[in-house]
Amino acid sequence: MVPHVSYLWKGNPKPFSPRLFCRSFVSAKLYIMIKINYNTSVFLKPNGSVIVRTRWDKKNCAVDMAVGVFAEQSKWDTTKQCAKPNNTHRLKNHETSSREINRRINEFLSMVDDVFEEFMLTKMPSTEDFKKAIKIKQHPEIKEQLCSEEKVKPVSLRDVYQDYYNEKSHTWEKKTRYRYEQAITHSFDCRPGITIDKMNKSFMIDLVKWYINNNYSNDTTNSRIDALKSILRWAVKNGYKVHPEALTTDTELLAPQKRVIFMKYEELIDFYNFKFPPEMAHLDKYRDMFCFMAFTGLRYSDMINLKKIDIHDNNTIELYTEKTDEHLIIPLIPEAQKIVEKYNHNESRIMLFPYAYNQKINVYIKDAARAAGITREVVETHYVGRNKIEVVNPLCDTLSCHDARRTFVCCSLSFQIPATTVMKITGHEDYDSMKPYIGVTDETVKIEMLKWQTNPLRHKAISMIGSASIEQIEEIIKILSANNG
Repeated sequence: MVPHVSYLWKGNPKPFSPRLFCRSFVSAKLYIMIKINYNTSVFLKPNGSVIVRTRWDKKNCAVDMAVGVFAEQSKWDTTKQCAKPNNTHRLKNHETSSREINRRINEFLSMVDDVFEEFMLTKMPSTEDFKKAIKIKQHPEIKEQLCSEEKVKPVSLRDVYQDYYNEKSHTWEKKTRYRYEQAITHSFDCRPGITIDKMNKSFMIDLVKWYINNNYSNDTTNSRIDALKSILRWAVKNGYKVHPEALTTDTELLAPQKRVIFMKYEELIDFYNFKFPPEMAHLDKYRDMFCFMAFTGLRYSDMINLKKIDIHDNNTIELYTEKTDEHLIIPLIPEAQKIVEKYNHNESRIMLFPYAYNQKINVYIKDAARAAGITREVVETHYVGRNKIEVVNPLCDTLSCHDARRTFVCCSLSFQIPATTVMKITGHEDYDSMKPYIGVTDETVKIEMLKWQTNPLRHKAISMIGSASIEQIEEIIKILSANNG
């Protein structure tokens, strides 16, 4: 038995040619494939049927398949695994020449090679995969029928998700993968062993009830069911049987926009200026990271990957964002400049800040804010089914890296910086995409509502000055000048 190891150059079915490689380098694509070691042997069964035995995957998989011809034992060469030449084989009303038997054997072996070359582009085949592929090679006209039958039969949701994951996951962030995997896990928790053909309106209603009974917020429920529907829509496009009601059934769950958590400007400055006692000195750098994000609008991923060379003249950041590859130019306010000066002295470090995982920073930000007395109570509201749940916590217990970005947006708007300017700094593409980060701050409301007082007073003052004498106006100017002094 001679082992076969095949490699495939896509777009070049002919033997490799250096000249062809040079011509085709731009358009051709070399695939890194699965290496599949396999071997074949040919033998006769007692009834005279010629069999090809194929083994692969460290001989864990083995398949015997009939070539479709018969041979006489006395006219068979067991060493060369073929029919002895110049013979006619007569068996079970079959009369076949040795040449025809050997031709059919070689054709079958060639099919085996072709099948494994195709699998090297996708996966290690199971025995069923291999048998099906050989049948399709032998009878191309049944390919569509076999594929159709395979996709109509009950298919596990987890198997469909695995195919979906293999195609889509290269663009996912970690939290996206977590959302999809939770959607699959929860579906099986609701109905163990669920197959996609059984996912109808009844199942979707039961799934919503499962989430409510397990105290998941409506936001989480809607998010996980949206992820599940994305998988099912992909399944429909790829020929799987999915009940239409699984895609059209709405959860009908209330999910009002969450209240935005952020630091007010006075809290941010107090936090920035707070001096930690010696036993809490380790919290200093995490406080600085939070404040720097709050002063610049940077995400965690951009802050932690900020290089010193991204900061020009100590007063401007220029970078491409990690998440969206957006080009940003951010002027640094004096407080941010002081943080840069504090960490810029370490010449051995390329990045401005020492590396720390997001989860770790979030834990220490809470500790730092608690030590600094950032304890204003905030109300977080969510719904479970139709039940409204409000949780009151001190601000220090809810803070995370992303709240720094919200703080930047909310403080900027409270200073009446135009939303378009804020979007330019944060990299939001449109106003709708920035909405989740915008809480209408108390300061903004006060500034806007003061117009009810200032505008009428201004109008009244202008009217009075218009009717005043020169002496009266000069007296007003003296009083205002004295107050300003």
